[in-house]
Amino acid sequence: MHSPQDVLFSVAASLLVGIALLYLISYWVGVGRTGPQTRSRRTHSSKKQKICICINDIDDDKGLLLAAKHFHTTLLVKADKDEDVVRVLDHLGNIGIVPQLIPEHRVLSCSTFQGKISIVRQLPVQVYIGSKFIFV
Repeated sequence: MHSPQDVLFSVAASLLVGIALLYLISYWVGVGRTGPQTRSRRTHSSKKQKICICINDIDDDKGLLLAAKHFHTTLLVKADKDEDVVRVLDHLGNIGIVPQLIPEHRVLSCSTFQGKISIVRQLPVQVYIGSKFIFV
């Protein structure tokens, strides 16, 4: 026959092992940190190479479509007025890039060359394509 202390120790040890297993499973699945949906989305987008394209310098809509399909693409628009940005977003929507392939929040705008430089420095991209330079 087991003493009450032995039974209590056995129950406590079983609970501790169970909690440790639940923690390891939740850590492996990613529930405790970012949630399963966010983690799978992050993993999917991180497999694609990240590029930034200044679309003022690109006249080829097919090239933009290919970049949007095969890369994690951020678009940069040099525009002096908000109306110019709206016009560009409308054009991108008409050719099927925004919001189907690139979310609208990944279309950035600025009005100066220095602004383009500042934005590109903040983005974690591997390749920047623009008229002044191609930076890898």
